[in-house]
Amino acid sequence: MSSCINDPQFPSKPQVKLRGEGVKFFEIGGNNEPDTLQVIIDFEDGEGDLGLSPDEQFAPYNAQNYFNNKTGQIINFSAGPVSSDDLLTYADRATIDSLPPFVEPFTCTRWTTVPELFINDTTRLQDTVYFQFNPRHNNFFVDFMIKRNGTFEKFDFREEFDCSVTFDGRFPLIQSDTDKNNPKEGTITYNMQSRFFLAFFENETLKLRMRIIDRAGNYSNFVETKEFTLREIQAN
Repeated sequence: MSSCINDPQFPSKPQVKLRGEGVKFFEIGGNNEPDTLQVIIDFEDGEGDLGLSPDEQFAPYNAQNYFNNKTGQIINFSAGPVSSDDLLTYADRATIDSLPPFVEPFTCTRWTTVPELFINDTTRLQDTVYFQFNPRHNNFFVDFMIKRNGTFEKFDFREEFDCSVTFDGRFPLIQSDTDKNNPKEGTITYNMQSRFFLAFFENETLKLRMRIIDRAGNYSNFVETKEFTLREIQAN
């Protein structure tokens, strides 16, 4: 991931557009190394408040949100100790019929037995905990769109495979402590790596749809690549 940055004047909401064709495929091959799907976008942002550091894992950039079983509200762990008795768990389905069943794909997209949170309770969890992925954990979002019967449909890796597979991710901070709240424009080169791109998609027609979010929670516009096959965009 890389960027280059200047200081003009722009609106607060980030704006993005493709750089050139916007997408390339690099087949690495050998030694079981992952191949790379690379996208390049140009961005503009009025405050330049873009990027996340690796150690930003707490609210509002935590990975998962958990809910109070009495109020239904997202639990704010930074507000003080939380007991596991306050968590919304599978047992609450007895009175809350809007909670999904413990069946695929919800077994890992809505329920967990190993919650990513901090609880002031050493008691062993006796039930499965309900959660939702927090979109603000990442700041670069990629939708894989597959052409089926002439229509593009979103391919959800978490639902098709498991919850560890997502190509949403983070790009690093683009401002220093002495360079805050200044407008920025630049380029983001975003690399996605997998050993299975060709196995799953070699004969598929794809498009990628992307957007970013700034640190204040403002989403950019969506930008889409042209439709392609991996071999058509393969770099020499």
